[in-house]
Amino acid sequence: MTKKSLNNEVAGLARTPSLIRFRSEMEDLFDDLLKGFIHTPSETVFNDIQSTASYPKINVSETETGYGIEIAVAGFSKDEVKLELKENMLLISADKKEVKEEENKIYLRKEISSRAFARGVRFTDKITTSGITADYVDGIIYVSVPKEISPPKQNSIEIKIS
Repeated sequence: MTKKSLNNEVAGLARTPSLIRFRSEMEDLFDDLLKGFIHTPSETVFNDIQSTASYPKINVSETETGYGIEIAVAGFSKDEVKLELKENMLLISADKKEVKEEENKIYLRKEISSRAFARGVRFTDKITTSGITADYVDGIIYVSVPKEISPPKQNSIEIKIS
């Protein structure tokens, strides 16, 4: 068997349904294992219903003067989202209560229900609590967190003799 035919055979095996299913199961396993250590959303879909354990997507940026955080919280009102700063970490949580069912309505499918999430963003530099702002615009929360400004360190100082 030549190297080229072996490569073609291996490439063909990689597309077989059993290996695709195995890869998907392994990705799901690692998603579940890592959920407690790093906050990543699970992208698994089962019977066209997404996993209920999901986190909002975020963008975190840094400048010399502070951090910018964008949190996608579509479906939550600003009153349902809580932001808290604790030990150099921004804690983001939300709780949405279930939509009440109408008595005279028969649901053929009901996917809208109670939802909640909690997520944290740890800052590497010291931050200051004064000047933090948060705005809610079209399902996205924009948070600005200023860094703590420390006086510049001097390598040498002049000492006067009296």
